[in-house]
Amino acid sequence: MVHRLWQGPFRRVVDKVWHLRVMSLAKSGFHSYQHKLPADLGIGRMHAIATGDRGDGPIWIFVHGFTSQALDWEPLITKLTDDCSKIVAMDLPGHGLTGLPKGHILSGDDVLEATVDFVRHEVPIERGCVVVGNSMGGLVAAKLTMRVRELVRGTVLISPFGAPYTNEEIDTVLDQFTLSDYKRAKNFVRQLFPNGVPPPGLRAMAIYMWAHFNRKHLLDLMPQAHNYPMLTASDMASMPETLLIWGTDDFILPSSGLDFFRNGLPARSSTILTPPRYNHMPFFEMSQHVANDIKHWAEAHKLL
Repeated sequence: MVHRLWQGPFRRVVDKVWHLRVMSLAKSGFHSYQHKLPADLGIGRMHAIATGDRGDGPIWIFVHGFTSQALDWEPLITKLTDDCSKIVAMDLPGHGLTGLPKGHILSGDDVLEATVDFVRHEVPIERGCVVVGNSMGGLVAAKLTMRVRELVRGTVLISPFGAPYTNEEIDTVLDQFTLSDYKRAKNFVRQLFPNGVPPPGLRAMAIYMWAHFNRKHLLDLMPQAHNYPMLTASDMASMPETLLIWGTDDFILPSSGLDFFRNGLPARSSTILTPPRYNHMPFFEMSQHVANDIKHWAEAHKLL
């Protein structure tokens, strides 16, 4: 039933809202475009939103999490446009306005390879980039950094997935994302936003997530977390200047993930913040605070 709902009128309404939101971002200096991906990926094109160039500093690349989209960065990136030379937020394959060919089975490798190709084409080596990732996007951002290390000047990880969790811990995370009915969807929204659900409110967000999370290609992607190579201590040792933000009110990921990043990131090149009241996606409710965290770190490392 839920899958059919997403394919019917509900999906058309959501697509319309997404397009209207993209158009509204033009007031903040953003435009929408499509990046053509290599044919062998079998995905086609990747949608992104970006500002124009406002200097020759690093390009800021924003990578969203599982079931999220580029537009979810809106509260944060609109507060950074005056500071960053250029901002780009992409829709990962099968998310937002980046569609998938019918029958394509989405994999973690698809997501990473598409992101690597996107960044290699969008970022001149003389400018480089700062990669910002949240949740699954944090794992993608870290792996991207290792693949195109020559392009990445710094990395911001906001409640990143990717620690070498036990199978039991991964099962717990996947169980939270299994929204098999409306009640589970409501509980997930409450966990995601423990300090109060932002607009459009609990009921609307629960219905949207209930339908959204049950799309077949996303259901296919979830169990791959058990077999996908997670980050290692040696990966952490090779990271560039890194800002890690992991709030005290993140009830989505196991706290052992914070321990992994805290212990693995080099002390000389990492800044670790554990702010109170920050949830798994703090840039929704506390976007100005997160923007300030990022700006202070970036200014200290000459990344703006």
